[in-house]
Amino acid sequence: EAESDLESFEGVDDDARRVLELERRSYEKNARVPPELEAKRAALSASAYGAWVKARAENDFASFEPVLRDCFETAAELARAQRGDDGGEEGKSNGEASSSVPLYTQMLDEFEMGMEAERIDEVFEE
Repeated sequence: EAESDLESFEGVDDDARRVLELERRSYEKNARVPPELEAKRAALSASAYGAWVKARAENDFASFEPVLRDCFETAAELARAQRGDDGGEEGKSNGEASSSVPLYTQMLDEFEMGMEAERIDEVFEE
């Protein structure tokens, strides 16, 4: 359905069509995130930066560890929401709700679209 919607834009070149596809993908993923979770992520991100600056200045990583753990847990919660999970550990990395790939791959897709966790492991092993 989404693809046929994009095809209806006559005169749109391939580059513009791709931009529209990516924007739709982003919108559909982010529309699944409850406002409370997005607010939590934003507040945590802001406070984490300050905590990191302080921990770094004092050379005290241990004080930052709980904040970092909260960041990871919130990122995982956000990824599950974006793919429409009910709390399972699997999902699809193309922005659609599904249960076909690991949660980490879903999270990685935010930064390297289409990259799988296994490939990242290979890159770091090289």
